[in-house]
Amino acid sequence: MKARLLITEPEGPGRKPYRLALAPEEFDLRFEASGERCLECAFEWAPSCVLLDIELPGIGGLETCRILKSDPRTRRIPVLFVSANAGKAEIVAGLKSGADDFLAKPFHPTELLWRVRALLRRYQSSAPSQESVLEIGPIRVDSEQGLAQVSGRAVRLTPKEFALLETFMRRPERVIKRSCLLETVWGYDSAVRPRVVDLTLFRLRRKLGEAGLLLETLPGFGYRLRKK
Repeated sequence: MKARLLITEPEGPGRKPYRLALAPEEFDLRFEASGERCLECAFEWAPSCVLLDIELPGIGGLETCRILKSDPRTRRIPVLFVSANAGKAEIVAGLKSGADDFLAKPFHPTELLWRVRALLRRYQSSAPSQESVLEIGPIRVDSEQGLAQVSGRAVRLTPKEFALLETFMRRPERVIKRSCLLETVWGYDSAVRPRVVDLTLFRLRRKLGEAGLLLETLPGFGYRLRKK
């Protein structure tokens, strides 16, 4: 599974060095241009690592890092500052804000790659193992076996239906936006239309029977799996 990297960098040539250093075979890259958009994306997309600049429009990089590291949803996500403002004072301030590492711009592509890999290894080795079996109400999924059950009865799901159900099972009672589901389940494939979420959810509800009523659509907000 590819690591998700959330990078704060405005539109333009500044994004090219990241794309050269971080191969698409190993990483999914998502760029945001402001601290506000970075936080919104981090809460919805659940990146594997965040690459922050000190200078950001709106909420600055230091405050963005403090928020990420203080929120239960994101505090275990490693943060790497990548900034042209890399004096001693900036580096100290970045680390005090909760960042895990600091890299000066311009950077060598190989150094950025290995810094990111080192952070990912460090956090993955200390992270608690993710549960493979999840149960909510009558619904049970086994991610290792790719099995879904309702009240002990096996339910045959397509890979996308299973991935969609597992996404909800791992975030019960949380409202998930359509854009987040497209990113998580379909990877924002350009050939996929947003309407596919509704169609896949419709088929999933039908296969789950009465348990499918736990999957709610909240118009204008997103979708949610209720526990009961």
